[in-house]
Amino acid sequence: MSNDLWESVALRYAEALATSSDDVHFGVGIPGNRLLKLIPPGSGLSALDVGCGAGENLVALAHLGYSVTGIDSCASQLDMAEHTVRNHNIEASLANRSLADFSREGLSFDLILSVGVGHFTPSPQAFLADCARCSHPSALLVLSLPHPVDMIANWHSVDERLVITIDDYFPKGNRVRDAHYWRRFAGRFDLVQGMAEYLWRPSDVVNAVIQNGYQLTGVYEPRTDHSENAPCRYRDPCPDFINKFAVRVPQYIIYVGRYHNAEKG
Repeated sequence: MSNDLWESVALRYAEALATSSDDVHFGVGIPGNRLLKLIPPGSGLSALDVGCGAGENLVALAHLGYSVTGIDSCASQLDMAEHTVRNHNIEASLANRSLADFSREGLSFDLILSVGVGHFTPSPQAFLADCARCSHPSALLVLSLPHPVDMIANWHSVDERLVITIDDYFPKGNRVRDAHYWRRFAGRFDLVQGMAEYLWRPSDVVNAVIQNGYQLTGVYEPRTDHSENAPCRYRDPCPDFINKFAVRVPQYIIYVGRYHNAEKG
């Protein structure tokens, strides 16, 4: 996928969403950290936001006491993140890097947060190995991904009735056809059809988490909530999607773990 394509999609994504900096969000239209309580206060601790986007979670993590670092492979998103942290008088380190490149720099953190990023890479094993390289001993991992059921489910209105169809749960190479997940945000098939998304089945993620040195402490499938309790919401959601589809099909799955590595410890 070209950088120009990613820049176009990322900008459209930011335009489609209203995201608060007051609470850590874990996805669109689901409760944030105030309700889910996945991330504790972190006075004196460091946090890495993998795929920090426009930087709202950097501000929210800083308010929890963390010193924050954000990485993103999209330059325009980092420009927005720089603007966001500056407007909130937050000190943050920002880097235009992929996680794979950043993990080789030898830095490690007390919290690794990744929201809606991992599924753009084909291998949970490789992604979690990069996270582990960035983890202090006992680091907290919070990994939020689009739910695999959501990635293969499609909805249609037929004679004012909702029809849900399910695609292949075992697509070739785990690649999801036609950028199903992003099509909802971007609203233009011609813009996103060149993007690669990968279906990370829960069994593959759990195995990768454990095999890369983390102790899994929780798996969460939050109910969709597009009220003010959700710190990240669609600006102009389709009523059928919100009221008929999203209440039936889980949108996100969140994995939480603690890093344990004898060599680092």
